Amino acid sequence: MQTIIELDANNARKYLLQSSSYCTISLPSYFDFSKVLSFVKQKIGKRDLSSCLADTKKMPSSYDGVNYQLLVNKDGHYAYRRLQLANPYLYYLLVRTITEKANWTEIQAHFIKCKQPTINVVSLPKVKKSIKQVQAGVDIPAWWEDFEQESIALALNYQYVFITDITDCYGSIYTHTIPWSLYGKDYSKEHRTEKNLGNTIDHYMGAMNYDQTNGIPQGSVLFDLIAEIVLAYADTCLYNKLKNKGIQDTDYKILRYRDDYRIFANSKDKIEIIIKVLQEILIDLNFRINTSKTYLSEDVVLNSIKADKRAYLSTSPIYVDGKTTFSTIQKELIYILTFAKEHPNTGMVVRLLSMLLNRLNTTKKSMNDNIRVIISIIVEIMMTSPRVFNVGTALISFFVSKLDTEKEDVIKAIYSKLCRMTNTGEHELWLQRITYHLADVEIDYSEPLTRIVQGESAILWNNDWLKNDLLESFPLLSICDTKIRDSQKPVISAKEVEIFDY
Repeated sequence: MQTIIELDANNARKYLLQSSSYCTISLPSYFDFSKVLSFVKQKIGKRDLSSCLADTKKMPSSYDGVNYQLLVNKDGHYAYRRLQLANPYLYYLLVRTITEKANWTEIQAHFIKCKQPTINVVSLPKVKKSIKQVQAGVDIPAWWEDFEQESIALALNYQYVFITDITDCYGSIYTHTIPWSLYGKDYSKEHRTEKNLGNTIDHYMGAMNYDQTNGIPQGSVLFDLIAEIVLAYADTCLYNKLKNKGIQDTDYKILRYRDDYRIFANSKDKIEIIIKVLQEILIDLNFRINTSKTYLSEDVVLNSIKADKRAYLSTSPIYVDGKTTFSTIQKELIYILTFAKEHPNTGMVVRLLSMLLNRLNTTKKSMNDNIRVIISIIVEIMMTSPRVFNVGTALISFFVSKLDTEKEDVIKAIYSKLCRMTNTGEHELWLQRITYHLADVEIDYSEPLTRIVQGESAILWNNDWLKNDLLESFPLLSICDTKIRDSQKPVISAKEVEIFDY
């Protein structure tokens, strides 16, 4: 599958300016940022950042809230992931800069230079086949084919596998490491004011984040690419340092999918050296290894498969070709809830719910289960595994449609329970996807994006740093495609939320 690095500069720019590349966050299908991005492109024209500034000439880094933040709950309690919708003006200017022919050639050369014979990187952003395809639709199959399957194949050659990942990778990236990655640490420290691509990207990261140097945004193909620039540099540092310590190319193999590492070797002593060196490299770049997900194993085949998937595969054959042996939906959901309690927020929980949703969308069997009980179980699964919220909401929409009465009471009870969690903005967006067409259900959502869906104005980005003429007629409400919104039904189809290929 083609990666974005294989595109020429012109096509890379077009790709990054697609709505689905600008925003990879899971949102209802009526969200579309195409008109906003086109408007910004037309308004800015050939201006540079300095000529876009308001009369005060204050840089965007002097303002808080320049990017829009969407905090997503990770565990049903207090852990969260900070996703961002980049300020469209800064996003366009940065994309335009990165995809200038000379700069894009420099980025391509960086990845060629950082490609090491013992480190196989399989996480460079993949190019979608169509504009309508979601980014996860190409990333998940790539993870399975290039990461999991290759890991299993390496069991033929290696006795041990060491598995680890980086804690809060995007939030930990020290932005000055971007120029370090392109030009080396010493050179970059000595040339901090030099006008080069690395310093420019670093400058834009500060502009989007109130001049903070820790963390880059997450939620866009562009920022996935920038993260890979730094991680590719870490690969090179690791390879060179291991070579200096006498570790030969034949001694080990590393697979990396963004911040996930799998290190293969036939010697425990050598794998210990590799781990120690990796830690040193990552610490120098402000990264930390996630000790809760770190372990060494001699069972390379089984540990190449994630624990949740192993647990699913080790059970009796209750699913065959998407069909199930459960006699009722309630029993199936109890099984999924039990599974989710043991393996919370994992991909397999998403898949189990997706298979159920897919069957419900294609069957015409009568419903014998108690619908309120079913909805209660689904909500409990969502509380345990917030990652499943879009699929869970689609299931709820199906069962709510089967209620003759009490729809408002049930929806409000769901909303009330979900509000017990922190950082539920994404959840509100999906719940609104159901309630928008239910005239008898009114909920006062707090997430600003929900107001745009309702045709109301909201403040997403702080643009006080911009000249007024650049903001005139800004098409904020176009973010919600009203034709798609108005044509949809309260029941969310499997096609709208599913990623997996059955």
